Amino acid sequence: MASTASDEDPALASVRACWEVAALAQFYRVFGTLEAPKSIDELEASLVGGDEVSLVSLLPPLLSLSADADAGTCWEAVAAVLLGDEAIGFASDPPPTSFAALSASDRGRLLYTLADASLSTLSRGPDLDQATSRGEMLGADGKGATYWCLGDRRIYREGLASLGKGKKKRSREEALLSRPWETVATCAAEWRELAATLKSKGAEGSLRIMIEQRVDAVEAEEAREANEAKRQAMFEGQRRTSTRMEAKEEEELSKALALAERQERLRLVDLVKSSLRQMSSELLEGGKEEGTDEVDEAHEALVRARLPVSAVAQLGLDAVEQLLRAERKVRSNKRRQEILAEQRRVEREEAERQAAIRAEAERLELERLEADKRAAKELEDQARLAQKAIEKKEKARRYREKKKREKELERCDEQAQAAAEQAERTRQWEQQAELLKQHISRSS
Repeated sequence: MASTASDEDPALASVRACWEVAALAQFYRVFGTLEAPKSIDELEASLVGGDEVSLVSLLPPLLSLSADADAGTCWEAVAAVLLGDEAIGFASDPPPTSFAALSASDRGRLLYTLADASLSTLSRGPDLDQATSRGEMLGADGKGATYWCLGDRRIYREGLASLGKGKKKRSREEALLSRPWETVATCAAEWRELAATLKSKGAEGSLRIMIEQRVDAVEAEEAREANEAKRQAMFEGQRRTSTRMEAKEEEELSKALALAERQERLRLVDLVKSSLRQMSSELLEGGKEEGTDEVDEAHEALVRARLPVSAVAQLGLDAVEQLLRAERKVRSNKRRQEILAEQRRVEREEAERQAAIRAEAERLELERLEADKRAAKELEDQARLAQKAIEKKEKARRYREKKKREKELERCDEQAQAAAEQAERTRQWEQQAELLKQHISRSS
């Protein structure tokens, strides 16, 4: 990936490992002047191999000096900034008096410190808003390192901050400023190589998808620049012998450039639409003024700040506003359909509930009727059993009475028999007494 070029040139490697250089390129893209580098490649070339004169020419715009200020005046102003309270980043005691004594990375840090101190006196370009001037975080890998895009065709990786231990322990601010920084992709091929090294799931999966979605645009930009360079070379080269051939090639080139621009615009539109679809409804549709459907400008800027920076910059605010209105309309229609669907669902559930209530009532009525039938049958059975019990008791009573009468008859018979026997014994006794009397009388 990008490490190939940096391995061949240690100075370039140190520049690409310096986050201040990437931030400086972003600064020039937003606040750039005629003297500023037009790209990060040009900036890196100036830091690594630029001469003193070309590097000093970068100082006046950052120091609020006139373009014809001499080197001595520039370095005096540099010393004043570095010794002031607003200087953040580069530090040197004593302040430098030339770029020759500084390494390529320190040159970048110095320019970034001056740029940061000059922010209060500069203004953005006419076509850039706050969202466009911000860097965009693409995602994070499994180790927690974050990946950034600063409006160019490069991807930067920022490692985790380390506070250190013991006597070497640093403050939180120092740790944040010293986080590892490296350039991991500078062209479309390196974008694809980087994506291939990432996992397809989890946080790395989201990062990989984000990179794969944008790599086509990077390739289109590279192809457009190559075509532009080819066309420039064609105009700067020798005059062709056939004017007709030149016109035909120019027409084909123009068509190819127009097609590439249309494809790039469609890709940017799809990218913005994808970002809008991922936004919450609270963020996308909030900020409306009371009683109207108009959204206040501060909230619109907040929404634009969540969109891809490069896409907003290339499409323009009007196109982005149209996409915002379209997405809001889609969500409004979707919400209306969801409300209707919810109403139908509630009505269907209510009808099902009423049908279930009726079915349950019918079931309970049938159960009640069955219970009544069972209760009536049980009562009949109980009455029948009670009748049988009564009949059985009556039969037992008659049987007992019969036995009682039979016993009384037997007792009467026994009493009669006993009386007869008693009468017989009495008669016999009387006979014996008579005989005894007769015997006594004969004896006397």
